[in-house]
Amino acid sequence: MLIESDLKDIGRYLRAENRQNLTSKGVESVRSPVTNLKKYSPESGPFIIDHDTFCRVVHNEFLRYYSYAADEDIEKNLDPIIVDDQYISKVPKILEYRDELKSWEWTYGQTPEFTHNLEREFPWGHVKAFIKSRNGLITAAALTTSNYEYDFVLNAFEDALDAIKYADHDAIDQAYLSAHESLLNYTVTWEEDRRVSAIRDLAEWLKDVL
Repeated sequence: MLIESDLKDIGRYLRAENRQNLTSKGVESVRSPVTNLKKYSPESGPFIIDHDTFCRVVHNEFLRYYSYAADEDIEKNLDPIIVDDQYISKVPKILEYRDELKSWEWTYGQTPEFTHNLEREFPWGHVKAFIKSRNGLITAAALTTSNYEYDFVLNAFEDALDAIKYADHDAIDQAYLSAHESLLNYTVTWEEDRRVSAIRDLAEWLKDVL
């Protein structure tokens, strides 16, 4: 419930920075108007709407609905149960649900097919990335750069991105290691740390924006 929230901030939090570069086959969310309860609250008196008042009223109404207690006994009828970490630790089913909702499989594993176009300017060149994903896995990745000397670095990294989990930092780190290992097979005149730096730049960038 919105009691006294900054509605401008809420709009900003719900708007993805790279939304214009992300195309999905999923169903678009429907925007709905929202408002603050404070807007309908008197300036003073027993019915002023604030956080404590709202919590007390919801608590009392819950007890009234489920226990059928008389109004005068509503405060005495039942003490509320605080569902904190200590309480949750004693209820395995709640732990199971919580872990499921926090998992990568729940957040990304059921997503429809979408494409993500990104670009970034690095000290060593401008990079464009095209990433295609379905069910939370990267199904295609294409990286291009304005600096042709780094083409083989990007090719190695895009190969390593194939079939990894989208937006999974550990998976991107593993792709970085795989790309670095594959580059060791190249015969180049560059120093190794220069190659490593370029791949690390790409990995950190994708971890930040995906």
